[in-house]
Amino acid sequence: MQKILSVIEWIASRLGFALLLIMTFVIGVQVFMRYVLNNSLMWPEEMTRYCFLWSSMLALVVAEQQGVHLRIDVLREFSGPALKKALDIFSSLVTIVFYVIFIRLSTDMTIMVNDMEQYAISFNLPMVYVWLAFPILCGAALLFSFSNLAGLLTGKNRKG
Repeated sequence: MQKILSVIEWIASRLGFALLLIMTFVIGVQVFMRYVLNNSLMWPEEMTRYCFLWSSMLALVVAEQQGVHLRIDVLREFSGPALKKALDIFSSLVTIVFYVIFIRLSTDMTIMVNDMEQYAISFNLPMVYVWLAFPILCGAALLFSFSNLAGLLTGKNRKG
């Protein structure tokens, strides 16, 4: 299982980085076209929006793998080891519940978008490919959440 999770994290981090590079290049092309050639293109803003969405969801997967999500840990920092572990387990369980709910809702939305056969406005991309980022990548983050929870429960915390 650890090998599969390592491969998922490797793919997510590389693909997220590639999408950020693509976004930077496309925005650069748009700035050049708009301000130098005075002829802006229609598709770059929409494309970068979709790349940003996918790269954000890929970052979610990597952050979950590394255990570096944003959290308020004032109570945790002033607690003893047993309470810290209990708070970490509670936090992991809440995260897992959130992912399960989010996967369910985003899957329903993705199916609805697919049934409506929506396409991107400025280029011929089925919108279902954009929406697939949510259930697929939250599913990957859920796998890492279960792995992190197992590490907390067994004392073999794999975060970081």
